Amino acid sequence: MLINPLTLIFNSQRQWQELASAPSSKLWAFIPYLLFMALIPCVAWFYGTTEVGWTIGDGDLIRLTPESAAYIAIAMYIAILCCVSAIGYSVHWMAATYGGSNSSVIKGISLTALTTTPFFLLGLTGFYPMFWVDFVLGI
Repeated sequence: MLINPLTLIFNSQRQWQELASAPSSKLWAFIPYLLFMALIPCVAWFYGTTEVGWTIGDGDLIRLTPESAAYIAIAMYIAILCCVSAIGYSVHWMAATYGGSNSSVIKGISLTALTTTPFFLLGLTGFYPMFWVDFVLGI
């Protein structure tokens, strides 16, 4: 099963059909995909907060130390993985609750990983942490 974020965003119907028809054994390919995609916002925000910095109003440039930003980036990475897993489990639970017969936890996590792809890509805004740009793109 080929995972392509651009196909997912611009031709998502085909990707959803592939996911629905795939056996659970093939869906383990989404775990490395999830692990990689979750790194994108963490690395971007680490770089943006340590190297580029940001200002509030007309104030001074604010930057984090690499040590404190590393702790935050690691916590962010763990939180992303935990949240995607929890939502994936919830998807599986809801499918079973509402009569879905072809559900598994890995299928729920795969679905959630694909659904969150645009948010992972939006994490690239962290390379240049400008409040109004991040706010508009986040909305």
